[in-house]
Amino acid sequence: MELRVKRISRDTFKIQADIAIDLRIEDMVPELRELERELADHKVWLKEAIRLVKEKIPGRPIKRLFSVEETAEYLGLSPRTLYNRIGQRAESPFPIKPKRIGKLVKFDVEDLESHIESLGR
Repeated sequence: MELRVKRISRDTFKIQADIAIDLRIEDMVPELRELERELADHKVWLKEAIRLVKEKIPGRPIKRLFSVEETAEYLGLSPRTLYNRIGQRAESPFPIKPKRIGKLVKFDVEDLESHIESLGR
């Protein structure tokens, strides 16, 4: 019996197991105990994976404030387009007002998500 865990991406995993079970009950007990031991070896890893899945809302980034470059990537825009649209003299201003922290320009993820939701209505 073999249990294989493969990380596909940062938060995606593939778990495969090959289990051969003889139909005789007395032969199944050792196989099931072996399976139980192998699963116990992965218990800590599985608990952590489940915790991460429960904590993370699908599609929602972990960071709260994005830079212009991160915001552009998140929205599928060019950073240059975003810079042009947040300038004071922009002909077509960006619909989401950025937060300015000193010279830094940041976008709140919640504002971005609210705007995206409003586009679908």
